[in-house]
Amino acid sequence: MKIEKGFLAVILLALAIPALAAAAATTITVDPRVRDAMTNFQIRAALLDKLGTDALHIHIDVHGGAVKLTGAVEKSDTRDRARGIASSIDGVTRVENDIALRGGGTPPSGANPKIENLEKQARDALLEASVAARLLGEIGRHALDVKVEARSGVVTLSGTAPNAAYRDMAVQTANRTKGVARVVDSIRVAPEKH
Repeated sequence: MKIEKGFLAVILLALAIPALAAAAATTITVDPRVRDAMTNFQIRAALLDKLGTDALHIHIDVHGGAVKLTGAVEKSDTRDRARGIASSIDGVTRVENDIALRGGGTPPSGANPKIENLEKQARDALLEASVAARLLGEIGRHALDVKVEARSGVVTLSGTAPNAAYRDMAVQTANRTKGVARVVDSIRVAPEKH
């Protein structure tokens, strides 16, 4: 009897291994809009991190891994580096670089109020991108209905959430994001569908 039980266990295990392997290999399907939005936020954060304030004038459009960069920047180096930075993001399959150069060159840095304002805008844009990317990771496609605005560390969330639990998750996620000093919750909960 012991041999039969052992033999039966081996057969069951042999039959279970392919099923377990198939289950482990199953991937989770992500809404393409969520994937494109996440890629957009990752590119925005990388551009701001590596190019500074000149990246504020670069517009990013992502569709199915294909990226189109447009806008106008001061430095040719910014235009040239933007393609490589966007290409380095996971999931990007192709980059079309239509960034134009603006005339006038780059003013020297220093205590210039315009430059300080651009740097503040860059920090705010980077914080917005960071919060939005984390929201996508935490609440998925529902993050596409939440608008994120940042001003000097204060993040305002607006738009709609399908229920109070998603709203609370969005606020908690924003609060846990590095650089956020305070979160203003202006998210509306969508009315229940009957």
